[in-house]
Amino acid sequence: MNRNLNAPNLSMLGGRPVSVRVSRASGGLEAVVPGVIEIRDVTGDQDGPAVVVVLDREAAEARKLPHTLALDTATIARFLHAPPDATLEVALR
Repeated sequence: MNRNLNAPNLSMLGGRPVSVRVSRASGGLEAVVPGVIEIRDVTGDQDGPAVVVVLDREAAEARKLPHTLALDTATIARFLHAPPDATLEVALR
């Protein structure tokens, strides 16, 4: 597991806004759904910490998306290295 994925570092991500870019396989227009990072389990298990993006409920339901998206360790590490004022983005395909 990435040594930067520890409780003090992860706490810096909690509550940060995230733009989730959603593209449709049918070639439809891309949409951006707002979300917020939530830390659910700092220690995690062998797969790493449980960090999710909680999507805006209305926007998620309108696009038939789940209410939460789990982030993988590579995305979490990328977010940790982003400047504090940077817009965090993740793509959902």
